[in-house]
Amino acid sequence: MDSHSTLLITLEYPPQVGGVANYYAALRQASAQPFAVADQTVLPKSWLKMIPWLYREVRQRKYSHILVGQVLPLGTVALVVRQLTGVPYIIFTHGMDVIVPQRYPRKRWLLRRILRSAKHIITVSNFTKQAIETFEPSLKNISIIHPAATITPDMITQPVTGLPDQFIVSVGRLVERKGFDMVIRSLADVPNIHYVIAGQGPDVTRLKTLSSDLHVESRVHFLHNLTNAEIAQLYQQCLFLAMPSRQLPNGDVEGFGIVVLEANRFGKTAIGGKAGGMADAIQDKVTGLLVDGTNQTELTQAIQLLLDPKYRAALAEKAKKFSETQTWEYAAKQLSAIVNGND
Repeated sequence: MDSHSTLLITLEYPPQVGGVANYYAALRQASAQPFAVADQTVLPKSWLKMIPWLYREVRQRKYSHILVGQVLPLGTVALVVRQLTGVPYIIFTHGMDVIVPQRYPRKRWLLRRILRSAKHIITVSNFTKQAIETFEPSLKNISIIHPAATITPDMITQPVTGLPDQFIVSVGRLVERKGFDMVIRSLADVPNIHYVIAGQGPDVTRLKTLSSDLHVESRVHFLHNLTNAEIAQLYQQCLFLAMPSRQLPNGDVEGFGIVVLEANRFGKTAIGGKAGGMADAIQDKVTGLLVDGTNQTELTQAIQLLLDPKYRAALAEKAKKFSETQTWEYAAKQLSAIVNGND
C-alpha cells in the first residue's frame, strides 16, 4: 500500500480520543507504507464542501484508493467522487454506524447505495459483518480486520498512587452503553472490592449520583485525563476488567472492545457484554466471561466468580496468549491485501 496512492478521510483521528480514532492511527503506524490522512482538522466542515475538496485532492495527488472512516456522511462524499473520477473507495464500519441509519428511510437508502458501490467493506467484528449482511444480503466483499491492543506493558513508567489494594477497572468513554452503571449496582453485593472508572464522558454525573444513592461512593473512583502509561498501570494493578456493554434502543452498541485485549496483554481477564462485537474479543469461559449487560444478577455472579483467584488466573493465562496473537502488524497486512487486490 503506497502512502502516495491511498488516502484515509475520517472525522475521528488522534489527538481526538476514542477507539475508532485509535484504530485508524494504529493501522497507519503499523503499515509498511502508511496511507495519507485527511482528518477533522483538514476536511471542510460541511460534507457538501467536502465533495469538491476531495475531487481536487484525488485529481492533483493522483490517489488510487480512498479509505472512508465513517460511512455517513463521508461515504456519500466518496460515492460522488467515485462517480466523477472512477477512483474506488473502501468503507470502514464499526457497529452503530451501520445500525442507526437503518432507522431512517433516507439514510437507509443512502447507506445501501454507499455499501453497494464500495470496492470493499471492512468491519471490526462478526457482529458488524452480520449486521451488514442482514441489511444487504447481496454484499460479498466484506472482511473483518480486528483491532489489537494500543496500550501495552512496555508503556508502564511509574505506579499510579492512591489506588485501593483490590479493584475492578473499566476504561473508556463514560456513555450508557458501556454498562459502568451495572458494575456500580453490583458493588452492593460484592463487599470490600473497589471499582476504578478511567475515562470521561456525558454519563459521569449520572454515575456519580448512582454511586451516592447506593452508598458505594467510597468504593467507586473516577479518574480522567490519564496518560497511556497511567492506564497501563491500572491494567497492571487491577483484578480484572469489566465492560458489560449493552445495546440501547436507539441502536447504540459496542463494535468490539479494544480495552479487553489491552487488559489481556497485562495478564488480566475481563467481563464483557454479549451485545455487539465483544464476543470477538472474549471467548466465553475461556479467556473471560460474557454476560447479558441488562441482567444485574448475571453480572454480579460473574464478578463473584472472578474473585476466585484460581479461576481468574486460569482465564487470564489464556486471555494473555490470545491477545498476543492479535497484532496491528497483521491487521495492516490485511488492509494492504484488500487495497492491492483486484476490483
